[in-house]
Amino acid sequence: MYLSDFFKIAHDGLIEGISYQGKDQLTLYLRLKSETKFRLIFSGVLECRVVDFGMQNIISRILVFQDESHNDEDILKVLNWVSSDVDSSSYLTEDKSDQIFNKIKYGDLKLIYLEPSIGAECAILFKNCIVESIDG
Repeated sequence: MYLSDFFKIAHDGLIEGISYQGKDQLTLYLRLKSETKFRLIFSGVLECRVVDFGMQNIISRILVFQDESHNDEDILKVLNWVSSDVDSSSYLTEDKSDQIFNKIKYGDLKLIYLEPSIGAECAILFKNCIVESIDG
């Protein structure tokens, strides 16, 4: 399944876990309302931020920034958030932020933002993602 197709059906899905495999790979484990489980394997991960992960992590909406069709302000807002700490602004230099922004606009990088209904808020800056169904 393509990532864009998966995100169309992931509303009200549940983030069940996150695993960082080192270097640049991260796996996100999700369960949909249908009880179908998926594993999203991100590679080329440059940034990741997750806050408020708890017992219930329900996704309200997912924003995928990967080309010129998105509002520049929205991209920059999420890019600044994913590259910051709780009590500080983005640690990216202005030049680095501009480089990453342009790579997102031209499709060389992707940035996703998972907005919560409750629980985990998550953003990931990455190059590729594989979506796998996890058999029951």
